[in-house]
Amino acid sequence: MTWGILKLWLSWFFSCFCGLVWPLFELNLRSAFICYGTLMNLRARVNGRILGSSIFSPL
Repeated sequence: MTWGILKLWLSWFFSCFCGLVWPLFELNLRSAFICYGTLMNLRARVNGRILGSSIFSPL
Protein backbone atom coordinates (compact mmCIF):
# COMPACT_ATOMS: atom_id res chain seq x y z
CA MET A 1 0.00 0.00 0.00
CA THR A 2 1.51 3.31 -1.03
CA TRP A 3 1.65 6.34 1.21
CA GLY A 4 -0.77 8.29 -0.97
CA ILE A 5 -3.48 5.64 -0.72
CA LEU A 6 -2.88 5.31 3.01
CA LYS A 7 -3.11 9.08 3.48
CA LEU A 8 -6.30 9.17 1.39
CA TRP A 9 -7.80 6.33 3.42
CA LEU A 10 -6.84 7.98 6.71
CA SER A 11 -8.32 11.32 5.69
CA TRP A 12 -11.52 9.56 4.56
CA PHE A 13 -11.66 7.63 7.84
CA PHE A 14 -11.18 10.75 9.96
CA SER A 15 -13.73 12.75 7.98
CA CYS A 16 -16.23 9.92 8.42
CA PHE A 17 -15.39 9.67 12.11
CA CYS A 18 -15.73 13.41 12.66
CA GLY A 19 -18.84 13.62 10.51
CA LEU A 20 -20.75 10.61 11.84
CA VAL A 21 -19.33 9.26 15.08
CA TRP A 22 -18.36 12.43 16.94
CA PRO A 23 -21.77 14.21 16.70
CA LEU A 24 -23.49 11.04 17.92
CA PHE A 25 -21.01 10.76 20.78
CA GLU A 26 -21.47 14.44 21.64
CA LEU A 27 -25.24 14.07 21.48
CA ASN A 28 -25.14 11.04 23.78
CA LEU A 29 -22.89 12.91 26.18
CA ARG A 30 -25.20 15.93 26.21
CA SER A 31 -28.32 13.83 26.70
CA ALA A 32 -26.58 11.92 29.49
CA PHE A 33 -25.76 15.21 31.23
CA ILE A 34 -29.34 16.45 30.77
CA CYS A 35 -30.70 13.15 32.13
CA TYR A 36 -28.33 13.30 35.11
CA GLY A 37 -29.28 16.91 35.85
CA THR A 38 -32.99 16.08 35.67
CA LEU A 39 -32.52 13.11 38.01
CA MET A 40 -30.58 15.19 40.52
CA ASN A 41 -33.19 17.96 40.36
CA LEU A 42 -35.97 15.43 40.90
CA ARG A 43 -34.09 13.84 43.79
CA ALA A 44 -33.53 17.22 45.44
CA ARG A 45 -37.21 18.07 44.99
CA VAL A 46 -38.32 14.76 46.52
CA ASN A 47 -35.88 15.18 49.42
CA GLY A 48 -37.12 18.74 49.95
CA ARG A 49 -40.72 17.53 49.97
CA ILE A 50 -39.88 14.81 52.52
CA LEU A 51 -37.96 17.31 54.67
CA GLY A 52 -40.77 19.86 54.36
CA SER A 53 -43.44 17.34 55.40
CA SER A 54 -41.33 16.14 58.34
CA ILE A 55 -40.79 19.74 59.48
CA PHE A 56 -44.46 20.65 59.19
CA SER A 57 -45.91 17.37 60.48
CA PRO A 58 -45.42 18.10 64.21
CA LEU A 59 -47.18 21.47 63.78
